[in-house]
Amino acid sequence: MAAARAKLKPENPLLAEIKWLIDSSDKIADQRDNIGIHMPLMKYTEVDGTFHILPLAPFGNPKAIKMTGRDLVKEYARYERQIRRMLSYATALGFVLTPKHRHRGCAALPKRPKLTTFSPTRDASV
Repeated sequence: MAAARAKLKPENPLLAEIKWLIDSSDKIADQRDNIGIHMPLMKYTEVDGTFHILPLAPFGNPKAIKMTGRDLVKEYARYERQIRRMLSYATALGFVLTPKHRHRGCAALPKRPKLTTFSPTRDASV
């Protein structure tokens, strides 16, 4: 944010978009922490051969307990979609920031992506 403030005029609408991007990235940190990298997992194979990845909750890990009962494949997919949306938006902002477009004002601001936030409740529709 400091770099954006140093390079852009205070009234430039790109500042608000960059701030939104940074703030939104911070908000999905809970998804990263709970789903992405810090949740212990275990594998389970049923008698019929069906394979499952489950949160390793039996030992009391709070992140795993929070995710018990959820479809982890859907949760990982949702987390990936969030990251891809943020990357696409950041790339589009970068295009608007290129000197050719920034000085001419000919590139429209990209539309903010719709993001969903992580909810610790167990919702089967996730």
